[in-house]
Amino acid sequence: MNKLGTWKRFAAILTLVALAWMPAGCGGSGGSDTGAAIEEGIAQLLNVITDFSDAALALREDLPTALSSSLGGGTADFKDLLGRLRRDMPSGFLYPDVRTYRFSYTVAGFSEPLSGLVAVPSNPLLSRPHSLPMISLQHPTQVLRSQSPSIVPWPEDEELTVPYGTMLAALGYIVLIPDYPGMGTNHEVHPYCHQDLGKAVSGMIAAAGFGSQRWSSRATWDGRLFLIGFSEGGYASLAAAKDIQLNHPTWDLQGVAALDGPYSLSGTMRQVMLTADAAFSAPYFLPYVVAGYDDAYPLEPTLAFDAAVLDTPVGTTSQPLNQKLYPLLFGANTAEEINLVMKEVPSYAGPRSILTSGYLADLSDPASVLYGKLEENNAFNWTPSVKILLYHNPNDDLVPVGNLNEAQSAWTGLLNVIYETPVTVVDNLGSVHAGTLIPAYIRAAQWVDGIAYP
Repeated sequence: MNKLGTWKRFAAILTLVALAWMPAGCGGSGGSDTGAAIEEGIAQLLNVITDFSDAALALREDLPTALSSSLGGGTADFKDLLGRLRRDMPSGFLYPDVRTYRFSYTVAGFSEPLSGLVAVPSNPLLSRPHSLPMISLQHPTQVLRSQSPSIVPWPEDEELTVPYGTMLAALGYIVLIPDYPGMGTNHEVHPYCHQDLGKAVSGMIAAAGFGSQRWSSRATWDGRLFLIGFSEGGYASLAAAKDIQLNHPTWDLQGVAALDGPYSLSGTMRQVMLTADAAFSAPYFLPYVVAGYDDAYPLEPTLAFDAAVLDTPVGTTSQPLNQKLYPLLFGANTAEEINLVMKEVPSYAGPRSILTSGYLADLSDPASVLYGKLEENNAFNWTPSVKILLYHNPNDDLVPVGNLNEAQSAWTGLLNVIYETPVTVVDNLGSVHAGTLIPAYIRAAQWVDGIAYP
């Protein structure tokens, strides 16, 4: 992985440590490359940052102390997490000047514009323009709009998406981070674990990449593309790869790193819906699935949210559960707040406790419309030609390794897909799923970097 030589790596790191620490959020110094109108979208400069050195991290006093409840996470020392991520990434931050933009774009089939973050590297050591590969980074499940990648200041990012994305940019990539429909500036129903996520991701690539290959006076996209995603981001990455292979066959997609994702909706994840007990730390995912499939298939009455979720009176106001739960799914509430409302159901025994008997029966019936739609949206119901890394912790307690196993069974004999099942985890972060985030991200960066910069 010798990009520009060891001596330039060393010089770049010295430069990175010497750079001023810039504040996160809008209003950062724009230089000469402030937000520009692009053929298919609009970019607004947010920030010029990224000193992730140990010395700079030591100066920060305002970092959050929790990992997102969307991942089943608990309390954490954020400086320690950022330090782990930074120290174990592939060596050589050659591009310490990283500019982040909020990007707005449109995709057919969505009624409102979508949004995302773009991280564009510049290298003060190289005065001439340089051509770089692109990574589209798909974030894990996030239900709180203020945590959307294009909105959250990176020191407050409870899933480390923006810090990771800017680190990837500093390694020498133009990085796109879609917010997903229903997040960022978009207020539609989120298509949770539905193939429309792939269309949204490829739409951002089309607008931010092909709409203008030149993001700044220094950085140009060389046409090579990679996808990385953890949890729902892993699902979205495979959905996007499928969409690209089918609908954009001329794109130079070179690798997909899908990490601990819920690929088997009709198999492993359906079983989680049916059998997860009261100790399951992320039950909010179930109403998210129900709402997403209700919106995606409006002509199927058995998939309607009110047909799926009980109308049992709950809480001190005795409001029907389905009416109380549905408004919580549009970005104003945390995963934990959604979980607490679900647990108001009498004799709560796990996520399935919120479901009607009819919906539960459909989950168990291979002939039902629900079962068929879940099967239709499995992430492995195509034959990929691109290189794929499927990485999954076999002890994952929220997204079981059966998701990888079923993908491996479906793709038996494909030499372009590799499977890794390490047990590496950062301890004391709540769920095993949350603890797997950093090791998975590090492995994805190493794998992509080995292809892009051999």
